[in-house]
Amino acid sequence: MDRSRTPTEQAHEELAHAFEVLNDRLFDAELPPCLITLQRSRGFRGFFSAHRFIRADATTTHEIAMNPQIFALATLPEVLSELAHNMVHLWAHMRGVQGRRGYHSKAWADRMEALGLMPSSTGRPGGKRTGEKVEHYIIEGGPFDEAVRDLVASGFGITWLDRVASPWLEGEDAGSSEREHQLLGSQLLGRMGLLVSQVQDDEPELDAIDGRHTPADAAAQVALDQRQEPAPEDAFDWGAPGPAATESYVLPQDDDRGAEALSPADGRPRPAQEGGAVILDSGSKARAGEEPKPVPLISVGGQPEPGSKPRRDKVRFTCPSCGQKAWAKGTACLDCGTCKVAMTSSA
Repeated sequence: MDRSRTPTEQAHEELAHAFEVLNDRLFDAELPPCLITLQRSRGFRGFFSAHRFIRADATTTHEIAMNPQIFALATLPEVLSELAHNMVHLWAHMRGVQGRRGYHSKAWADRMEALGLMPSSTGRPGGKRTGEKVEHYIIEGGPFDEAVRDLVASGFGITWLDRVASPWLEGEDAGSSEREHQLLGSQLLGRMGLLVSQVQDDEPELDAIDGRHTPADAAAQVALDQRQEPAPEDAFDWGAPGPAATESYVLPQDDDRGAEALSPADGRPRPAQEGGAVILDSGSKARAGEEPKPVPLISVGGQPEPGSKPRRDKVRFTCPSCGQKAWAKGTACLDCGTCKVAMTSSA
């Protein structure tokens, strides 16, 4: 890692470089520079928003947002295909052929296919090419595929991965051992606590999960819950990463062994399994006499076992008046900072 640059510089320079290369190779450098942002959300992998930012002289610039939660459990071509997907939205906006808000037009779909990205509402062959929610898959040997192969061969990579990871694919494709070794987070998978799967529909922030920086009052909890905002109304998003795993994953407490934290079950770093699901120890505290329970990082079933109940260190509290949500231990008593009424828990 180049330690002469800050993480902020490194992360954004990598995406800016990828934008420049794809602009040259796929768009003949006709796309204007835009502001690339990183935004977490369970509702999209990325989006394009026209004229989203403005400066003092009234100059505006477009935004392409990337969801870093898909980085670790995606391949590098998949991540870059998301960038290219939204670059085509930028191209369509410039040409005046973008569909209505959130709609993927025929002109957009034709341009995607010409670049080697096949539009599909399912992300697989046979899906619809246009509509509100349209994903894509990479056409082998197409212009995008060749451009990315050259870019990767030049040494390009994405350095910083979000620890709360969301799978790019579900089902058989996600569990393919051939694909797993190409994931950006493959070197981290299976090491206890380094990557954490998405949790329930209302996902607490990392600092709320591990309990070390839990806000002292309900107002701060609500502020945490509101950090993940949906895409702006004028954005063109294209599908959620896929169902979240049904089991809660809890970060282990501080361990002075750092990134090489040992598994309490066998005393060795936990490797990724060959030919099966990647395994990550949940890091949760075992009850007396119980062995630590390994759980799949990539969920392929999506349904809990009959009679089982997910364990939670924290539960969701909801204001009965305004609907604000907060996370805290089930024994807590929270009041809504806005409505001044007691919040009810989901426990």
